[in-house]
Amino acid sequence: MRVALRRLRAVLSSFAPFLSAETRAQVSSKLRWLANTLGEARNLDVFALELLAPTRATLPASSEMARLSIAIERQRDLAHETVRQALASRDYKASVREATRWFNERCWRTEPDADQLDLPIDQLAPRMLEPHFRRAKKLSVGFTLQSEDERHSLRIALKKLRYSVELLGTLYDEKCVRRFISQLKHLQNDLGKINDLRVARELIFDLVGPGTRKTGIALAGHQVLDWHLQCLDATASALQPSLAQLFRMGRFWPAPGA
Repeated sequence: MRVALRRLRAVLSSFAPFLSAETRAQVSSKLRWLANTLGEARNLDVFALELLAPTRATLPASSEMARLSIAIERQRDLAHETVRQALASRDYKASVREATRWFNERCWRTEPDADQLDLPIDQLAPRMLEPHFRRAKKLSVGFTLQSEDERHSLRIALKKLRYSVELLGTLYDEKCVRRFISQLKHLQNDLGKINDLRVARELIFDLVGPGTRKTGIALAGHQVLDWHLQCLDATASALQPSLAQLFRMGRFWPAPGA
């Protein structure tokens, strides 16, 4: 459900050249709060299943690690209950109803630039893909010196580019599109692992609070992070060449207006 919402919002982003900023914000905001709620549950699931579980299977058993596991499970239960409450809420029903109405009634046709949407899709597609490609390329500059937040922004830009390519890819050469998407998935996967550690660090901080690095849960949490950081060393060093390879492939779509 979280991925479906992200894809839907990415599609809205792809149509940005033809929609006013106000309209995009109104439609997207109806879904953003739910995406954030689902995201919190997903982050705790990833910590428990993909970060903590393999670490506990490898490192010696300890009471600190057991306490961390119990604390994370409690937070997961709370996050899952929050999701259940959100799905049963009036806000959720109203958001789905309004978003459905906007799509079904084609409310975008009242936009000032709506007449452009009457153009053939092969003329629209380059104008939808190009902004995502340019933004991803711009955000990839100086990757090796980037902060965690900068790499997070790059990951989001690549994800939007991928979703847009998957939406419009059947218009173009299948082999070129398949190679392009494969490279994007590879980059997304590696950047996603790095971002999961960034989020995990925030989760540990939230569990133990400031100034408590020496508590049992904090020590166990940093053990988990250190273990995965060592595993990621090779992955991180290969990201710069992988980014360069993606942009060497270049566009498989014609330049907008060509």
